[in-house]
Amino acid sequence: MTLRVGGLCAGYHGGRVLHGVELTVESGTVQAIVGRNGAGKTTLVHAIAGLLKPYSGMVVVDGVELAGAPAHVIARAGVGLVPQGRRVFASLTVSEHLRLAVGGRRSPQWTVARVLELLPRLAERLGNRGDQLSGGEQQMLAIARALLTQPRVLLLDEPSEGLAAGVAARVRELISGLAGAGMSVLLVEQRLDHAIEVADRIAVLDYGHVVFDESTTQVRAEPVSVQSMLSIDQPLNPQPQGS
Repeated sequence: MTLRVGGLCAGYHGGRVLHGVELTVESGTVQAIVGRNGAGKTTLVHAIAGLLKPYSGMVVVDGVELAGAPAHVIARAGVGLVPQGRRVFASLTVSEHLRLAVGGRRSPQWTVARVLELLPRLAERLGNRGDQLSGGEQQMLAIARALLTQPRVLLLDEPSEGLAAGVAARVRELISGLAGAGMSVLLVEQRLDHAIEVADRIAVLDYGHVVFDESTTQVRAEPVSVQSMLSIDQPLNPQPQGS
C-alpha cells in the first residue's frame, strides 16, 4: 500500500504550520522525517492520521482520498499510529490494552499471539498496568496496539524518544522488519543517525516545508549537508524543494 501526501496545509486556530507538504511512501519502504523542534513533524503525522483536519491538500492511501476524514475512518482504511510519548493508559494492564486494540475485527493479519511472538517482553508483562512498565515496554505496547488495528501504513512519531540505546536499536530493528514484510512506514525521528540506519528515504521538514527529500544512500554519501539543515546555528531559509 502506498501513502501519498500532496499539497498538505494544516495548523491550529487558523495559523499555518504545514505549507504544501509533498511526500510518497511506497509499500515496503521507510520514509523518515527529520527536523528541528517546532518544524511541524508531529503536526504532519496528526494531519495524516486524522487527529488534525488539514486546511487543504490530499492524503491518499492506496488510491483512496482520506484528507479531512475522522481518525477512526482513516484507521479503518489501514493507517496505524504510534504516537509520540507512547500514550498508554496507566490503569490498564497490557492484556487489556491488547484486547481493546483488537476490537471486533474478523480474520486479522495481526493477532495477539503474533504480536506477542514479535514482542516477547510483553508476554511476560500481560498482567502489569501501564504505569508499571518501563519506557521501552511502554513503547513496545504502543507498537503492538497499533499493529492490532491491522495497518498497512504505519506512522511512528519519534518512537526512540527517551529510550536506552539498546531498546531504541530494537525499535529500529522492528521497523525494518515491518517494512521488509511490505508495510509502508512513515517515521519521524529526531536523530539523523537513527534515521539513516532504518530509512530508505530521508526528508527534512523546516518551518512546515519539505526542504530536502532524497534516498538514504545519497544522505550517507553527504551527511554534512543534511546535518547543517538540522543545526540550530544554521537556520534554513524556509523554501520548499523546487521553488
